[in-house]
Amino acid sequence: MAALLLAVVLVVAGVAAVIWFPRFAPGLGDWRRWRKARATRRAAVQGYRHAVGMRLIPALSDDDYEWAMRRPVKRLPSARFRVMPDWVVLTVAQTQAATTDELVKRAEAYAPVVGAPADWVTVQRQTDAVVRIVWRRAAPVDQLSESIPFQPGPASDDPIAPVLVGRTEAGADYRLNVFDRQTLVLGASGAGKGSWLWSTVLGLTPHIKAGTVEVWGADLKGGVELSAALPMFARTATTFEQAAEMIAELRAEVDRRLEHMVSVNSRKHAPTPEQPARLMIFDEFASLVYSAPSSKEKAAVEADVKSIASRGRAARVVIQAFAQDPRADSLLARPLFTNVVGLRFRTADDTKLAIGPAAYDAGAKCELIPQSTPGVGYAMDEESGTVQRVRAFWVSDEVLAETSADMERFLALREGAAS
Repeated sequence: MAALLLAVVLVVAGVAAVIWFPRFAPGLGDWRRWRKARATRRAAVQGYRHAVGMRLIPALSDDDYEWAMRRPVKRLPSARFRVMPDWVVLTVAQTQAATTDELVKRAEAYAPVVGAPADWVTVQRQTDAVVRIVWRRAAPVDQLSESIPFQPGPASDDPIAPVLVGRTEAGADYRLNVFDRQTLVLGASGAGKGSWLWSTVLGLTPHIKAGTVEVWGADLKGGVELSAALPMFARTATTFEQAAEMIAELRAEVDRRLEHMVSVNSRKHAPTPEQPARLMIFDEFASLVYSAPSSKEKAAVEADVKSIASRGRAARVVIQAFAQDPRADSLLARPLFTNVVGLRFRTADDTKLAIGPAAYDAGAKCELIPQSTPGVGYAMDEESGTVQRVRAFWVSDEVLAETSADMERFLALREGAAS
């Protein structure tokens, strides 16, 4: 009985010691703080060694290293190395110059040293000097790996509201700001430009029926793409001459609307069935350059496109252009497009030409998009600076045929009622 009582007393005393001793002697008993300090010290020491191993910072001399190791967290060059279940991370204030591409190659070669595969390495520049290198230990789950069938969003009363065209990699809806930007979608053949085109057009269906939006289309490859749903378009062009005429008419429309807006002291045009918002779609934008019969006619079209792109937003006359060739000399008014979507490209050079080096360094590596994921791309709003990885809806031939037939019936009924 005495032994049992003694055991109970010892257990109670032990529990009390664990609970109360750290409160009265935190410098000695706070094992949590000691473990955190040890982990921070280890992260600093390993970070320094790996940063030197990757040639991101120079190695200290033996004397300096011995001095720094007395207080490594404060004295060693700023670098931290952490190992977690799903990834390994090195964050370092880089002092030896290297481009992002060079760092990726170094990190892939260095992967065995940190015990991670070289397949899923990413390099992120947190500031001009600080880089964060992440080695994933397993393939990341890609929320955009499967195609997403077209899903019409809830109808908005506002005809110029952003249009639901797909999903982000976080699973959120992605809405394209069609009528408040000029949009350029670039990608190699088979990259999924059709998904972006038809997701936009079908998303505007309620407003096309209401008459507050008109879609005009130019397809200088013989009209093959747009012919899948011709009733959705108020006007179409299949030759350079037809396209040039439409562009000239749109420029004149912009002039008239802006003049009217000045007269009534309005900064934005409000679409109506009499004066609808107009979206001009070019299926292969570079064709306007390559198919121009003469330099004079090319210059005239270029001037009209630049006028629309620079002034049309307030008048609600905008352009959505699709192209394969990212070179600026094949794209009219390239700097005036403030919505840019980069789909799959064959090379990193093509990607940088399409979306710019800043977006590329931020992780928009279009050349790494698999061929099995058409419609996946990086959407960049050059006005806000945001970059999002997105997949546009997949619009099947059956959906296009049904939508086209429905629009044809609607237009026939409207014409019958008008007569």
